[in-house]
Amino acid sequence: MLVRQEDTGGDSKSEPSRKAMRTTTHVPSRRSMFHALWLYGPILLLLIVVAFVSARLGVSPGYFTRDPSALTGANPFWGAVSNVGILLWCACATLCFYVSWLARRSGATGEWTSFFLSAGILTTILLLDDLFLLHEVVFPGWLGIRERYVILTYGLAATYGVVRYRHIILATNYWILALAAGFFAVSLSVDYLTGHGEADLFLFEDGLKLLGIATWGAYRLSWYQNFWRDD
Repeated sequence: MLVRQEDTGGDSKSEPSRKAMRTTTHVPSRRSMFHALWLYGPILLLLIVVAFVSARLGVSPGYFTRDPSALTGANPFWGAVSNVGILLWCACATLCFYVSWLARRSGATGEWTSFFLSAGILTTILLLDDLFLLHEVVFPGWLGIRERYVILTYGLAATYGVVRYRHIILATNYWILALAAGFFAVSLSVDYLTGHGEADLFLFEDGLKLLGIATWGAYRLSWYQNFWRDD
């Protein structure tokens, strides 16, 4: 907090106080240390995991820390639309968790707080799925779980959220959410019907998914605005 001091006209009594302000040592509080732990703890844990996995696999940690284009020599603009989608997912998830935190601090009902938090968790799952190709590669190729079952699980989770928080959703611009669901449904339908192999339809399929992510974010932003306007 900044404190404005009156001009003392050169009064020598103000000089010691200014010197004290310049030499004051600020000791980090427990709260600051706790925040630092939350900030650096996950990052340090990630680096430890990378070091452990690299040692176990006998590969350079650079395979996990460097950009894919630097590792493969690919054009850095390849996958640009997918990368934009990841950024949109991240922005949506951040907004959801931030509003959940604000709602809890403002004394909002537990239903609203839970709604925002659940939306953030679901968005984060979809973010990780899109970022690491979970339903396309990891689950079917590494864990033996068929892609359709993974997508079905996501759909059931989203449906549960709609039913669970239907009263809140109906009080918002739910048509935006319906539009986002429509974009995702058509994109998935094109992907499924073409068997992942129609190169000419990639722009259409991935473009619809990007529109769905953007609309998903627009809905989150709209209920954020509605919540605070009504509050």
